[in-house]
Amino acid sequence: MSTLQRETNPKSGYAPSLLPQHERKDGAYISTGENNPLPSAGYIQSAEGLWIPQKGKNDGSANVNVTNIPTKQNVGVVDPLPAGSNAIGKVYMSDLEGDVVEVSSAANANDGSGTNTRFMYTSAFQQAFNGSGWDRWRNNTEGLLLPSAWRTTPTTSATQINHNAKGVFLCLDITAIPNATETLILEVKSVINTNGSWAYANYTIPANTIGKFYLLVYPGIGEKVINRVTQASSVIPRSWYASVNHSGTGAWMYSLSFATIL
Repeated sequence: MSTLQRETNPKSGYAPSLLPQHERKDGAYISTGENNPLPSAGYIQSAEGLWIPQKGKNDGSANVNVTNIPTKQNVGVVDPLPAGSNAIGKVYMSDLEGDVVEVSSAANANDGSGTNTRFMYTSAFQQAFNGSGWDRWRNNTEGLLLPSAWRTTPTTSATQINHNAKGVFLCLDITAIPNATETLILEVKSVINTNGSWAYANYTIPANTIGKFYLLVYPGIGEKVINRVTQASSVIPRSWYASVNHSGTGAWMYSLSFATIL
């Protein structure tokens, strides 16, 4: 180990003072300054005031590793769950600057509230209980009840499950008729707990006519016929289906589609 370095040109009448210096790994002392700065490491301060050293990479960049935070995820639970408790521990996440901060639990449901980078955004889905389980909430939906085909006898669709709609809009598309006298009757029927069914809206299709015919069922609307649209004031229950009744044995070609209405 070498001796400490002193000034080489002290002020007249004064003993040489020790120079700012630090020891090298070989034991020699060198002057500390711009050409020989002290060894240093990069640190970053967490939201709790803890100084955490940065770990360098081969490309010269730096990253931060914090105990108990998954290194490949942006969010992690730090404190374990207490025995016999359902309360979750503290949750931490990386903010926009890369700092690890605790996720805030403060409410932010008021209009005009400021932004907060410590909130964790999640997706929520509305559901409704059906008596035995939970169904997803639906928007207006549409589908095909009966594909286009030749038919000579009354035809019913499969039973449909209504989740949360109030009404339904049916479209009967007739592309071929048997003669000038036979007619069709389009009906909407309900099913209550498999104890039979009954029709609560219908539309008698005029004879010798092809094209599209509509049956609109919705609570509170005026019951009338406008052009080829028949309106009926009613609601659709959870289980329902549609049927097309034939007045004769002639062959018809038609399809039937639907759209539920909230």
